[in-house]
Amino acid sequence: MDQALKEHLAHLEAQREHLDALIRTVKHTILSKKGDYEMSDRERFEAFKENAIRENEVQYGAEIREKYGEASVEASNRKLKGMSEEAWQQFEGLEKEIFRQLEEFTLTKISLNSEKSQKIGAYASTMALHDLGNVYSGGS
Repeated sequence: MDQALKEHLAHLEAQREHLDALIRTVKHTILSKKGDYEMSDRERFEAFKENAIRENEVQYGAEIREKYGEASVEASNRKLKGMSEEAWQQFEGLEKEIFRQLEEFTLTKISLNSEKSQKIGAYASTMALHDLGNVYSGGS
């Protein structure tokens, strides 16, 4: 029971940090739109990451927490929050390449033993190594 309470507290504190960051971002965005504040590229990127995490939570939050556990999801979210813009772009590039390869794979019915199917597996393995694919893409 103590462990469950500690996990619940950790989750609530993480939610509070997330909400504080969102509130700060929305305030800066409002000021920026009024011309009273100029958001830096870094602030815009941080807001973009927060939005991506929030959208993922809304769409897949309960499912991924049930499937992977609270600690795994929070760890993946922390990794996403800590990503540099360059790492984020590399990650997105990998994701796009996987989907492109999968589409080609299904359209041409490539053999599972082919070099192309192994390349798709390598991309997916790279994402798994970074422990980001499951949470970022909703575990699909």
